[in-house]
Amino acid sequence: MSKMKKLPFTITRECGISLTNQLVDGVKKSIESGFLRPGDTLPSFKEISKETGACMIVVREAFRRLSAQGYVVLRRRVGTIVLDTTQKSSWRGHIVIASLEVRENYLLSAMTGALRQALMEQRYLVSYVPFGCEIAGSYDFAHLDSVLSGPISLVVSTDSSKEVVDHIAKSGKPFITFGSCLEAITSVNLDCSKAIDDFVEHCKEAGVKKVIEVTVGSKLADAKDAFKKNGIKCVRWPIVKRGNIEAISKATTNTFYNRIKKHGKTWLPDVLYFNDNFACQSALLALVENGIDIPHDVKIVTWSNKGEGPFWRKTLACIEIDPFEAGRIFARHILAFLNKKRLSSNTVISPQYIPGETFPKN
Repeated sequence: MSKMKKLPFTITRECGISLTNQLVDGVKKSIESGFLRPGDTLPSFKEISKETGACMIVVREAFRRLSAQGYVVLRRRVGTIVLDTTQKSSWRGHIVIASLEVRENYLLSAMTGALRQALMEQRYLVSYVPFGCEIAGSYDFAHLDSVLSGPISLVVSTDSSKEVVDHIAKSGKPFITFGSCLEAITSVNLDCSKAIDDFVEHCKEAGVKKVIEVTVGSKLADAKDAFKKNGIKCVRWPIVKRGNIEAISKATTNTFYNRIKKHGKTWLPDVLYFNDNFACQSALLALVENGIDIPHDVKIVTWSNKGEGPFWRKTLACIEIDPFEAGRIFARHILAFLNKKRLSSNTVISPQYIPGETFPKN
């Protein structure tokens, strides 16, 4: 592998071209001119941001595009490696990852990133095509339709809602979904049942009588029915239907401060269970600042994306998923189809329940 090289160009806010496009074009020209050669390792995103004056969001987006177009490959713990663009004709196929914009959904963005990397390492050209905004809940299929008009080996949809599935199905291209879908060739599903069962069993062993399930958006890792079946009262407490990190954090903080101000500790259940790590982080601050001791006054269990947290002074009991491993599992399932191996109806990605100091094992 060649030594690390600095980028041989500058970008400016004065030319009327977006910083992202300038960065993408600059790297392309550096590769095509031979200044950057196959195998060269580029500086870290942080160093590129400092060197060019572009923020980290711009740098990440630029290199996501470069990776999707086959100019570089992003490798964990290694860095950004320049690919041999003369070998583009040797791609084994073209895969489209169709997804909602997921800038603030770490699970989905990390999973699709790992999926894209694993597929490109097997010499598949991968295009990431957003078709709407997760927060707004709206769809715009114009870009996706344009891409699907060309030769495609497979479409991978991270959304299995009826509107999205029906639209992709009309293209006539084979597709796989994240989430159950009868129209797809096969699907990859998130199955939290084992983790929920282990969590409920822990509650039974600890003599828990009441749980409040604090939810944000979807009923991800919903445990209410499992608690009911085991004779444990569970009340679902929706904080916000959808929103960005700031909206979730503010809503959770205000909700908990108001509840504590009005009722003190009297309303606290045995366990507070959060299906969102940002909501959990905000609730922890509100609880501790108001003198509530964890785990003595209330035990805490949260959803956690491995590597993202939430992080606190005590280890958190959590239902944890590794989004990078989830992406690799997804990739193996896709490669099995592309290699014409027999597929099961679906593949399951399962998080695990991990006790912690906020709800320790006896």
